Amino acid sequence: MMQIEKKKPSRPMWSYAIRDALACVGVSGWKKAFKCENLIMQFQAQLNIQKNRRRVIIVQSRADIAQLLEIDKLESAFSRVDQLCKDTCLLTAYDLIDNFCECLITNMSFISKCSSVHNLPINVVVAIASLTYASSRCGELSLLHLIRNLFRERYGREFDITNVELFAGNYVDLPLRKNLSNYSVLEDEKLMLLNEIAHENFNQQLERL
Repeated sequence: MMQIEKKKPSRPMWSYAIRDALACVGVSGWKKAFKCENLIMQFQAQLNIQKNRRRVIIVQSRADIAQLLEIDKLESAFSRVDQLCKDTCLLTAYDLIDNFCECLITNMSFISKCSSVHNLPINVVVAIASLTYASSRCGELSLLHLIRNLFRERYGREFDITNVELFAGNYVDLPLRKNLSNYSVLEDEKLMLLNEIAHENFNQQLERL
């Protein structure tokens, strides 16, 4: 008589919920959470210095381009717009990075408790992934590399590489990716920016009259 093989009973759904909950419970939490939080705050101070420097560069570039337009040096003004666009994108990226830092500081208790990145709130996952990605694109932000190392130790090399290399399944913020990409500025974008600077300069001259 043929013996019927018994099927292994399927695991109840509530057991998965318990497993996920246990992944976010620990007696002492992440031992390096305090170090990470302090490092992020130190990094924000470094970031603010870079943001202020970039703002000064942008203001000076716009003034130089406006002056070139006034003396009909259109070609020279046009050649300066490309770098101005890139500086503006970088400043926008810095602002996004700052917001991600605030998100992590606010949610450090979740990070401390959850040893699995998949059990974190999605905005926290995006913040960690985005800072990890930015660390590979912003060499001037030295402390960001130390933060990335802590999260790589916490959530693994696979999560780190997936976001740095933008592999399928990455969580990197799309606006951050756009503003940190080394793309060529389109001619239409340059012309729009030139028109904006010319219009702004014209209004400023009217105000002085």
